[in-house]
Amino acid sequence: MVRLGDVCEEIRERISVDEVALKNYITTYNMLKGCGGVRVAESVPVEGSLVKYQIGDVLISNIRPYLKKFG
Repeated sequence: MVRLGDVCEEIRERISVDEVALKNYITTYNMLKGCGGVRVAESVPVEGSLVKYQIGDVLISNIRPYLKKFG
């Protein structure tokens, strides 16, 4: 057993919400269960900053880890 930080790197780069659009905003609410991908977000935050993800990044969340949610 190893620590997660020993096998991957946490992304800390942030971007303004002004750089985010419905088509490229990802949260646990628009991730589909069963490795089904993502659906287009219904809204984006209006202020603040967000973590900047890039193609190839793996998103990990401790909220709803199995995504058993949408019926």
